Amino acid sequence: EAAIRGNAEMVELMLDAGGDANAAFGEGETVLMTAARTGNVDSVRLLLAHGGNVDASEHWHGQTALMWAAIENHADVVQALIDAGAAVDARSRIHDWVKISYSEGNVPKTRDLGGLTALQLAAREGSLEAAEKLLDARANADAAEPMYQLTPLQVAIVNGHYTLAQRLMR
Repeated sequence: EAAIRGNAEMVELMLDAGGDANAAFGEGETVLMTAARTGNVDSVRLLLAHGGNVDASEHWHGQTALMWAAIENHADVVQALIDAGAAVDARSRIHDWVKISYSEGNVPKTRDLGGLTALQLAAREGSLEAAEKLLDARANADAAEPMYQLTPLQVAIVNGHYTLAQRLMR
C-alpha cells in the first residue's frame, strides 16, 4: 500500500516484475481501490493498463474504486476510472443487518443499509469536483438510497453541502 501511495514509478516496477494488478488484501481491497482512495491517478492508470478490474468491489461494503475516489473527491481519478468504463451507477452492497433494538435515551440507533452509488457517496461527503465528473458521465442524479429514499440532492442538503446541492439542481 505504501508504494501505491508513493509514486507511479514504484507501481510500474512492481507490475513489470510480475505483480498482479488485481491483487487484493483484507476484505477484498484491490491495489486499484487503494490507488483510487489515495488519489494517485498515475498509479490508477498504470493498474488499469495492466488489466486492473475497474468494477471490482471489496467484500465488506461492496464499494468500488470509483466510489472510493468519489468519497475522497479525487476528480482526476474519478475521470480516469470513468474513461476506463467504470459503472457510474453501481451500488454498494446492501446489508441485511440483524435487527437490534437499542437506544440512548429515546434516540433510536440505525445502521446504514448501503446500496449507495458513487454520486450519493460524493453528495454525502461534499465531494463537488468528483460529483461534477460523475454528472458529466450521466450518473443518475435521481437514484434514491434504500433506507430513507433520499436522492443525491437530498443527501447533499442533509449533510450541509449546499454548493453541491445547487449543482445537482441544474
